[in-house]
Amino acid sequence: DILLSQTLASKLRLGPGDKVEMLFVEPGELPRRDRFKVSGLYASGMDDMDERMILTDLRNVQRLAEWSGDEVSGYEILLERASDADACAARLGHVLLYDDDPATANLAVTSVAERYPNIFDWLRAHDVNAAVIIVIMLVVAFFNMASALLILVLERTRMIGLLKALGMPNSQLRAIFLWRATFVTLRGLAWGNAVGLGACLVQQATHLVKLDAEGYLLSEVPVALDWAWWLPLNLGFVAAIVALLLIP
Repeated sequence: DILLSQTLASKLRLGPGDKVEMLFVEPGELPRRDRFKVSGLYASGMDDMDERMILTDLRNVQRLAEWSGDEVSGYEILLERASDADACAARLGHVLLYDDDPATANLAVTSVAERYPNIFDWLRAHDVNAAVIIVIMLVVAFFNMASALLILVLERTRMIGLLKALGMPNSQLRAIFLWRATFVTLRGLAWGNAVGLGACLVQQATHLVKLDAEGYLLSEVPVALDWAWWLPLNLGFVAAIVALLLIP
């Protein structure tokens, strides 16, 4: 049995349950013919994989390649953190390079970033977009809060005059309005968190927002709630806005 990608199945006009005959050609050898049953379809969203990869049982590969039961073409090592992949590949490659064992002479180590560079380039491009969006949001929030602070000051002109007449220094007046602006920021942040987290939880549970897999490599908008970043991000945002409000 084999698994075909939806792309290949569409081109070959095949579906689950159909039989397909394949020819395997090796240089200097007669072609070998084998028949398989299409047991299912898959869609990875990556054209490079969908257009040329067929999944089957390991024993079929060993039989066609004339390998023994303990021979494979390679091992895939899964790490807890993807950021460690390059360092792990470098360490393994160093060990194999200086190993005198003939059995490891033709082995090579490739990290996932080296094997699929287009995917990681795509992810880095999105990281840049995210950074630009965050900067734009901070700038917009700053101008909004500066406008709100100006309105608060204009609304309290008589109060400011009275407090100044009573001898209150400018630093204390500034602190009063900064605390008021901070309260407005916290209230807006609470509403924003409620709406944002609610939308993320709905998307995580229902996959309501879909994507074009051919363009985005994903069929729906992914959501990963990292609570370790949530509190520092909120505190950093409040600190940045309050610090920027000291300018006007």
